[in-house]
Amino acid sequence: MLFAIRPVNMVRGGLCRPFGRSLSSSPVRTSPTGTTLPLLVIRSRVEEFLYPNVKSLDISPTDALKLFDEMLQQQTFTVFHYNRLFTGLVRNRHHHDVIEMYGRLKLGGVDSDFYTFSILMNCCCSVGCVDDGFGVLGLILKKGYVPDVVVFSSLIHGLCNVGMWEEGKGLFGQMKRDGVCPNVVTYSSLIHGLCQAGEMEEAKDVFAEMKKNGISPNVMTYSSLIHGLCQANELDEANAMFAKMKADGVSPNAITYSSLIHRMCQDGKLEEAKSIFCEMKSNEVIPDVITYNMIVFGMCNAATWREANIILCQMIMCGIILNTVTYNSIIYGFIRAGKFEEAMTMFVKMKRNGVAPDVVTYNSIIDGLFIAGLWKEVKVIISQMIISGVIPSMVTYTSVIHGLFHVGKWEEAKHVFLGMKANGCIPDVITYTSIIRGFSKNGKFMEARAMLSEMENNRISPNVVTYTSLVHELCQYGKLDEANLVFCEMKGKGITPNVVTYTSMIHGLFHNGQCEEAKIIFSEMKSKGISLDVVAYTAIILGFCSTGNWEEAKDILYEMMDLGVSPNAVTSNVIASALIKDGRVSEASRLLTLMIERCESPHTVTLNTLMHGFVRADRNPVGEHQGSISV
Repeated sequence: MLFAIRPVNMVRGGLCRPFGRSLSSSPVRTSPTGTTLPLLVIRSRVEEFLYPNVKSLDISPTDALKLFDEMLQQQTFTVFHYNRLFTGLVRNRHHHDVIEMYGRLKLGGVDSDFYTFSILMNCCCSVGCVDDGFGVLGLILKKGYVPDVVVFSSLIHGLCNVGMWEEGKGLFGQMKRDGVCPNVVTYSSLIHGLCQAGEMEEAKDVFAEMKKNGISPNVMTYSSLIHGLCQANELDEANAMFAKMKADGVSPNAITYSSLIHRMCQDGKLEEAKSIFCEMKSNEVIPDVITYNMIVFGMCNAATWREANIILCQMIMCGIILNTVTYNSIIYGFIRAGKFEEAMTMFVKMKRNGVAPDVVTYNSIIDGLFIAGLWKEVKVIISQMIISGVIPSMVTYTSVIHGLFHVGKWEEAKHVFLGMKANGCIPDVITYTSIIRGFSKNGKFMEARAMLSEMENNRISPNVVTYTSLVHELCQYGKLDEANLVFCEMKGKGITPNVVTYTSMIHGLFHNGQCEEAKIIFSEMKSKGISLDVVAYTAIILGFCSTGNWEEAKDILYEMMDLGVSPNAVTSNVIASALIKDGRVSEASRLLTLMIERCESPHTVTLNTLMHGFVRADRNPVGEHQGSISV
């Protein structure tokens, strides 16, 4: 039995052959031509080939296999020679070949040493066979060897690579307790695993320990941290780590630059992304298609079409073939900018250039059709999509459902929803929320409630957006009692209403003349510490104005400005119109003065409203304010 746990189960294509398997075609004591070669000739060829090639890392699996066969023929080469051969293969990342050759080496009667086992363990862990890596550890212990930092590092690397970072962290602690000092590879492997798992605080703690123990981080350490910080949307920290990396004399690689560029483009910081991209090229780090695609995406998102076109030309000049992701970025950018014709032109060009559209491409085109009001063409695109072998995703169905509801085709939307389930695509919370919102917008509250019950029966929990969609539309339709029931139901289920939920309820209650109930909801909202935005404040001010509660409206306006929330044109016009309508022209004038003092420029509509009010009141404020009013 070769392993303490179980034989290797994956080599090529994800399946591991047992180590003991020998190739039936491998020659025994004969050359590939069938003639027996003298021992000295074979040894000379082996020595001549092996040493310089291992050193230069220039060895292919085919050449290695031929050499391995010749070595096995003579049975005079020591484990030292085989270890050198395996080292060359590992340095070229041919881990699977080493695993297979080890099995034949075992059958050939060649005894392995500690170095052989270390190489084998590294290979097992690198291809995801961590259990087999621990099996090799069993062999190491059985032979009486003491595991060193290389052995522990390989196992930690393997555990972290398959997402078992907690086990990796535990083994990291064990090696230190056993008196084995971690090196840069150990620390970097653990940090990489923690970053991959999103455990950034722990990763930073390990990094601090590494520095404290005098271990200098390498490019893998820094790149893992920078990538993790970017994934966690901590761009400022990632930039600081990037600066520290360069200050420590560690040269960034393609992963480092690409991580930063991707995050910057996602955050809309295109100028910063372009700066990093230029630095990358000036430092002779060659961008690949993934990096180029990130920049193209950022430029298309920012609608900087000329710059995007320059980057595309650079890609072509560098021999980088535009792929599906490249075209998707351009098509999405055009759709987002309302340039549907350009998007369709690129879609046609994409297919003409032999690049197959994927589900993301079709989803963008479907969104564009609805935005352009061409909802009848969606069926044609979906047919093309299915004929080309692209299966509609949940996003596809949800987009179609949302688009059909938006144009008032609720029956068609319902039909698509039923088809989605019939095709085995299980709706998620986003799909259900979209259909509940759609039914509600079209006044189909019975159907909306039925969908809410269905999603709960399917153990899909409604979220705050789901409930808010229903509450908002019920208030819009004046169904305040039903809205309040849903409002209380969501709170009863532990879902905290957000600013939109509260604003919808307050606006609905004021509109229905239920001023006291609106005040109660408003007080509850404030007591929950929910921050109001300009829309929420405007709705509440409008509510107080519409019920003649001028003092409350004015207090809310003052509170709003004191908290740094700037009134917009709607806010100022709402309160000015209400005051003037009630004959309070002087108060409206004082409001205008207050807004000017607070550096809030009133909108033209507000000024016109005030002017008409003054005219009706036979007053003219122009002389009073002409030095301070600026439109």
